[in-house]
Amino acid sequence: MRFPGQSPVAMTSAQRAALMQTVLDRPSSAVRVTGLSALSLYGLPVAPPDAAFDRALGHRPADRAHDYAKMLSTVHLSWSGQRMRTPARNVFVSKSYGLDRFPGPWGARLADPVEALVVAAPYLSRWRLTACLDTLVSRSIRQQDGHDMYQYDRALIRQRLGQLPPTSPRVHRVTTALADVAENTWSPRETLTRLLVMAHDLPTPVMNFRVVLDGTDRYLDLAWPHAKVAVEYNGADHTDRRLYGDELFRRQRLEDSGWKIRFLVLEDLLNPARRALWLEWLATELTP
Repeated sequence: MRFPGQSPVAMTSAQRAALMQTVLDRPSSAVRVTGLSALSLYGLPVAPPDAAFDRALGHRPADRAHDYAKMLSTVHLSWSGQRMRTPARNVFVSKSYGLDRFPGPWGARLADPVEALVVAAPYLSRWRLTACLDTLVSRSIRQQDGHDMYQYDRALIRQRLGQLPPTSPRVHRVTTALADVAENTWSPRETLTRLLVMAHDLPTPVMNFRVVLDGTDRYLDLAWPHAKVAVEYNGADHTDRRLYGDELFRRQRLEDSGWKIRFLVLEDLLNPARRALWLEWLATELTP
């Protein structure tokens, strides 16, 4: 996009999708942004499939994992009613399943997030679908007018899926991912850590368990309160000395109160040997 007298403004495919929807929309077609484009605009945690994590979790790879980058850079729109066509390049148009539309950026209309997730299902790992659903049930999506969309929960998501073709492999894939959802999950790495725990037949954790410590609420990423055991995923790079010191103090105070905590970084999830070590530690701590 270029404004008079200015250099071109780089836009993401999701931003282009939002603007194109406003141009191409017609009452007879009810055009909406869908797929990866819509999920990105909703702020759901889409990312490229990772075969190593699929293997670690025992999940079948995404059917079209190799097309993820292409679809992420493609504007994806859908229509309901009169068929929509466009000569624009890098635009993929499909028929909508007909669920509701919701307000998006710049006055655009987005497909229902459950419909958008079903459309994107062939390009995403199963655990990533669960991470998107975790996000959907754990926070409200803010609309451009400042209001929250109504809160999604498992029952509403099942109801939405029930309106879609029951024999569709895409619908089945999202339904399978929904079985692993946990409320109060605040990041995709928390989702992945929980699923690795469950894949090794360990007890299901409580997500972001609240502990009152020194008069302040603290939240443990994955906790087993009955055993006072927790696993914390640490995504910070610790370039801030003060924040690092605060984190060490927090850990010490939790241990002073009887909690046993294992702190993880990305390499502990990626590296099979390191992953085996913390899972073995967890199994030992949770053994009666």
